[in-house]
Order: sequence, then structure tokens, then C-alpha cells
Amino acid sequence: MRVAARAALALALGAAALALAACQPEPAATSTPSASATPAPTSSATPEPGSAAPGATDTPAAPATPRPSASPAPSAPAPAPSAGALPADCRDLYSPAMYDALLAEFGQLNPDVTFPSTEVADVLDVLQGAPSLSCLWTPPGKTAISTNVALVTPEQARYAVDAFNANFIACEEDAGQTVCQASGSQFENTESGEYHVLRGDLLVTTHWLNTDRARAAVDDLLARLPD
Repeated sequence: MRVAARAALALALGAAALALAACQPEPAATSTPSASATPAPTSSATPEPGSAAPGATDTPAAPATPRPSASPAPSAPAPAPSAGALPADCRDLYSPAMYDALLAEFGQLNPDVTFPSTEVADVLDVLQGAPSLSCLWTPPGKTAISTNVALVTPEQARYAVDAFNANFIACEEDAGQTVCQASGSQFENTESGEYHVLRGDLLVTTHWLNTDRARAAVDDLLARLPD
């Protein structure tokens, strides 16, 4: 009787254990994460001009813009006569004796009046384009000497002489220089004339009014200027 009871108790305990084991939840399956591939670092280097980035479509590099070539230097013009032969002002153009004589006669040098050194317009154009010095002696009234000393090119010199000859101012060679003169004209008690000298690249033009000192003044300054 005791053996049967023990056997029944043992069977009951085993059944209960089996029932408890069946009721236990199964442990959740923990999956071990697979090693994920670490992405390769992207290169931050800027591709050189003209080289394609990896994976990019090959694009032809833009052609380099050509630098403009330097323009050829213009040919140098023929050297103009040096202005160093001309004095700085009219006082130095004449000898002291001639300067004092002109000052005593006319009283004014370079007054604020207009009196050109020639009436030939083409020659005035030449004088405007050449290094020159203008000296005008005239007091209030009808007396004047207007002289312009200019350094001219051979082309300007020929043009001036042709213009004088075309305007009834006779030109002739005299002692290695060209002298052009216009006879004095008289109108209402006024006498005027022109006296011009071309020596090498030196052109001296003079227009005078009611005076006989013009030629002496020109000869004086020519003696002081270098040949």
C-alpha cells in the first residue's frame, strides 16, 4: 500500500514538472548582427581641371583661352627738330642792344593783341604744328613787329616756301638761306610788309607795320641762333 502511494506521488510530481516546463516561454532568439561593410571614405580632394571625377562621364576639358598677343609697336616717326635751339623767351632771342632799342621804340613786348607773323594762312598752319616762339612788339597805335621763330621739318619747310610763292611773296636763295619778302603796302597812311627767312630747320616769319626796324631785328636774332 505504501509503495503504491509513493508511485502515484512520483507520477503526479513528474506530470506537474512536465506541465511547468511546457508553460515556460522560449527565449527570444538573439541574432548576431553581421559585420556591415563600412563605406569607403569619399575623397574630398578637388579634381584637377580637365580630369574627370570617378564615375563621372568623360567630358572634354574646355580649351584654354589664348592670351591676346601684344600689338606691334608703331614705327617711330621721323625725329622732329630739337627745340633746344630756341631760347626760353623773347628777351633771350635778341641781343641786349637790339632788345633795348625795340623796347624803347615800341614800349611793349607780347601785348594782349592779335597780330600774326604772316598773312599766309597755310604757313600759319605750319607754325601751329611746330616748336616755336612768338614775339610781338607793339604800343597802342599802328606800329608793330610780329616775329615767330619755329623749328620745322624738311616737309614743313618746303610747304611753307611753296605757300609763300603762291601768295605773291617772292622767295630767293641768299647766302645759303631762303629769303621771302612782300613789298610794303600802303593804305590810309599805313605801311606793312612781310620778311621771312628759312635757314636749315629754322623758319623765321615776320610781319611788320609802320616800322623800318623789322629786317634789322630779324638779322639780329638770326646771328644769335645756331645754324
